[in-house]
Amino acid sequence: MAKSLSVLVFGVAVLSQLSSAAVVDQHKLAAVQKKYAHLQVEIDEWHRLGHPSTLHFNEGDAGAHITEIPLLGGILTPDYTGNTFFYLYTRNNPNGTLVGVDGTSPTAKDFLEAGFSAGRPTKIVTHGFGNNIGSPVFQYLIPDLLDNDDFNVIAVDWGNLCKMPFYIESRNHVGGVGARVALAVDELVANGGLNLIDVHCMGHSLGAHVCANTGKNVKSGKLRRITGMDPAMPLFLVLRDDRLAKTDAELVDVIHSCSGLLGIVDAIGHVDFYPNGGTRPQPGCGLDLTGSCSHSRSFIYMAESALEPESFPAHECESDTAARLGECSEDVEGNMGLRLQYNPDGPGTYYLQTASSPPYDFQAHMRSEEARKNN
Repeated sequence: MAKSLSVLVFGVAVLSQLSSAAVVDQHKLAAVQKKYAHLQVEIDEWHRLGHPSTLHFNEGDAGAHITEIPLLGGILTPDYTGNTFFYLYTRNNPNGTLVGVDGTSPTAKDFLEAGFSAGRPTKIVTHGFGNNIGSPVFQYLIPDLLDNDDFNVIAVDWGNLCKMPFYIESRNHVGGVGARVALAVDELVANGGLNLIDVHCMGHSLGAHVCANTGKNVKSGKLRRITGMDPAMPLFLVLRDDRLAKTDAELVDVIHSCSGLLGIVDAIGHVDFYPNGGTRPQPGCGLDLTGSCSHSRSFIYMAESALEPESFPAHECESDTAARLGECSEDVEGNMGLRLQYNPDGPGTYYLQTASSPPYDFQAHMRSEEARKNN
């Protein structure tokens, strides 16, 4: 899969779609407003804090994703079974296989026939708003994970339930999608030999909260690990029931790369990393006024960490505020990413700096530059 991020293009077609989507039947609008009344407190808080009404996302394969807060949709059915798809990737099948039949719940037998093995660790990966199985979060993570080890990589595609520009409805679906993934996990535990100690869920943006709801809904025990890659902040400021929390897995680690706009600011895991202060612009992203480049860096850092041992060394900080300011210990006391290292007795917040171009880990970047000069 080619590693290419969509270029941020403010196309007339996208803007036209945004405008037309806002014109809805008044009766339908009233029904939708009632359906999402519980989120009004989130919308009010978003505006009270002075956050922008228009957000831009460019993680998907269709160019810029432009949405407005609030923009009420109501076009998507909450049919999590029919609209949540599972793909299995292994070293023997790096191109992946759709598990089960479209629109049905995959069984353990379906997973086993697709090549799942309980003898391998399992990585569950899911995307954010406006994305799908063809999106860069999978293009980056899946090949690098399989390069690291022969994992079962289960990619969760819920793109039919998080289509742009309907952010409010997408946000409302994270609970149902997470519960749907939890059913698949419990099925594999019951009939596929899966041990939860081998399960690691990685989610980007809204996908981080999908992983959270997977952890909240698993009945067979507790997930070993969840990694939130810049967990989405819009409309997750007040309500906490379906937001990522450290109680959702035995270990919850978070990479903050666009905190304060598209990503959550606060330290919400057992371990929280703030590369370059955790805010936009991340090095190499230019001004990044929309934050979309910085938001994507979280999963790019995660993917790169699978390739380099002891990559992304980090400095322990007394608080998330200190981490954002870079006012931390001079000693390296942790490593961000797949090969996570941290001080379990410390406050759990870490700061690090990255390079502005690949490889983003400074040590690997210097080795790459030296090799380039010698060639």
